[in-house]
Amino acid sequence: MACKEAIEKAISDNFDGMHLNPDAVKPVIESFGEERVAFVLASTIQVKDWDGRFSQSNKDWAASVPTLAEVNPDNDIRTEWAVQSHPAVLDGFVSMVRSELENSREVKEVAQPERIDAQTAKFSDRKESVLQTLRDNQSKIKAQEAEKPEKKAPAKSKGKDMEL
Repeated sequence: MACKEAIEKAISDNFDGMHLNPDAVKPVIESFGEERVAFVLASTIQVKDWDGRFSQSNKDWAASVPTLAEVNPDNDIRTEWAVQSHPAVLDGFVSMVRSELENSREVKEVAQPERIDAQTAKFSDRKESVLQTLRDNQSKIKAQEAEKPEKKAPAKSKGKDMEL
């Protein structure tokens, strides 16, 4: 509920009647986190999906966000979390949040290759040591088998020469 109220306040404080300040989303995301803000906005659009003032791209995005209604359909509390700001202005806010989320994801992806490379290198070293250990163990087993005298298997009887 606090996130819903913060979104409503951010829209109220940053909408001048014609334009929504693009910086309106940042304090809300910083206070509540990307996931929670996205969850509240997606829930809002999902319960108001009949409203043509929400863009189709925002409706599609909202439909892709899992909500509690999917987990517990008998206790759908999305209406309690639904932001009550004007749908056209809220649609703009949602678009700004999605843009902010996309920028955040891109920043994480740019930083990710170094992390992946470091992890891959670490895994690669571990992989090499594991492979080397397996090879060493395999060599030891072969050496031990070579040292053992060869045992001949007992001859199998056909079962007909059994005495009663």
